[in-house]
Amino acid sequence: MAPLIVLPGGMVHLMFSPPVGATEVVLMQSVDGTNWTQNPVMLNENSQSAIVVGMPGMLIHYKLKVTGGNHAGESNSIQVQHIF
Repeated sequence: MAPLIVLPGGMVHLMFSPPVGATEVVLMQSVDGTNWTQNPVMLNENSQSAIVVGMPGMLIHYKLKVTGGNHAGESNSIQVQHIF
């Protein structure tokens, strides 16, 4: 997953290749890079980006979890510092 654009107000615009053929696409997040939870943003096989909101000043890891299709599995993770 990359590139990304850090926006004011704690928002981040994540961009990725669409996981064509996927039956489920979930954006996962973690504060420690080990324990992951599902982010509520809605994605599908045609999604190419997501805008997420984090607490300004927080460092958060993001990755995609894809079921089905040629990109099934978990993507690489990225670490984002949310800004004010």
